[in-house]
Order: sequence, then structure tokens, then C-alpha cells
Amino acid sequence: MSRAPFVADAADVAIGARIRARRQAIGVGQDALARKLGVSPQQIHKYEQAQNRVTGARLLVIARALGVTVGWLAGEDTEEVEPPHGAPTLAASDTLEMARIFAAIRRPEIRAALLALARDLARDEAWRDPPPPA
Repeated sequence: MSRAPFVADAADVAIGARIRARRQAIGVGQDALARKLGVSPQQIHKYEQAQNRVTGARLLVIARALGVTVGWLAGEDTEEVEPPHGAPTLAASDTLEMARIFAAIRRPEIRAALLALARDLARDEAWRDPPPPA
């Protein structure tokens, strides 16, 4: 007996879009998320494009990896998502100072280099494995 082909519904599409949006918001590639979850990058792509349905258990694991609730991924929790791993909020004084300093840099190549450095540092910090227990 063959299985009927998968047909995504609106919930599958919404969940996939929110997985992708959150992943991109925290600067994580499909490869890095796939490694964290123990699946292939192709599987992450299929989830995000609603080509495969995300099971409840997998949804929980994805939510934890992305630092959100299952309700947020499902579109039911509309509260603002906290920044990952205790990052400062946009209202924090050091964040505002950084934005003012960045805006004051006039040379585009320096702004681009600083932005690339910040992305690399954030990506490394967000996905660093915790040190082994001593």
C-alpha cells in the first residue's frame, strides 16, 4: 500500500516561514542548524519550504535550537522573541552606543568590515558548544 503524497497546508507553510525567518534573524545558516539538530541541510530546506511536515517532537527541538517557543513557531505566540543567548535588547545603552558609532563611520569599506566582524562574532558565540564539565 503506497502512502498518499504530502500536501502542505497553511500551518506547514507558516511554520516553515517562521523557522527560516528566525534562523536568518539570528544569523544561522541551514548547515549550522542541521548540524545542531542532527539532520541534513536538505531536511532544513524542506521544512522551511513546507515540502516536509515538521513533527511535534522535531518542532520542539527546532524551537529550542532557535531560542523560541513552539507557539511562536506555530504563529500562536505573538509576543516579541527574546534575543538569543542573553544578547542585549535594542534598548540597551551599549547597543544604542554601538549603533551611533556605526552610523558615524563614513567609509563604506570600514562599515562593511565591521559588520562582517560583528556577524562572525555573533555566529560564533550563538553556536559555540558549551565547554565540557570540569
